Amino acid sequence: MPLSASRRQQHSASPKINQSSRRSEKFDSGRDNPAIRARLDAGEGVRGDEMSHLVHSTLMETLERLGREHNLPVVDFISVVDQHPEFFASCVHLTEEANARLAELLFEVLTASP
Repeated sequence: MPLSASRRQQHSASPKINQSSRRSEKFDSGRDNPAIRARLDAGEGVRGDEMSHLVHSTLMETLERLGREHNLPVVDFISVVDQHPEFFASCVHLTEEANARLAELLFEVLTASP
């Protein structure tokens, strides 16, 4: 089915993502990488893992801001599973070990003294 003019414009304005599966650099979860953002802003391509990094860092910035505004703790479990890919039983489901680790982190945060 052909794209409408508005969908073609949307599609062409979408970020260019290089689907390379090779990760050439290790990201610091929760920290934005200005070089990646600059390439994206310039309309240059970024790898899929770089786009995931930007999404994660934006999500964490927003969650941390909301946590501060509402005096609520934030648990960044994404950074934990980034360090332990074996925690995934499938592309979306966690293993029993991963669920136990998440439960431990949540328990630590919920029972911590203010």
